[in-house]
Amino acid sequence: MTVTDPLLVAPSGSLTGGPIASLAPGAVDTATFSGSYTIQQSDIDAQSVSNQATLRERHLMEMMSAPFG
Repeated sequence: MTVTDPLLVAPSGSLTGGPIASLAPGAVDTATFSGSYTIQQSDIDAQSVSNQATLRERHLMEMMSAPFG
């Protein structure tokens, strides 16, 4: 899965870490990845910087059944 974030891929941003070896259903990982962004003069002029990212992945499991006997 690819994470794309305009602030983190900008020359003044960075994203490091990963991959996550395993993550149980419902678990949260807050330590594997880290991102940073250096405030620019244009951000100061705009008086605002806003960024929020959420990444979710779902695997659909196909139930298979076979007759026993």
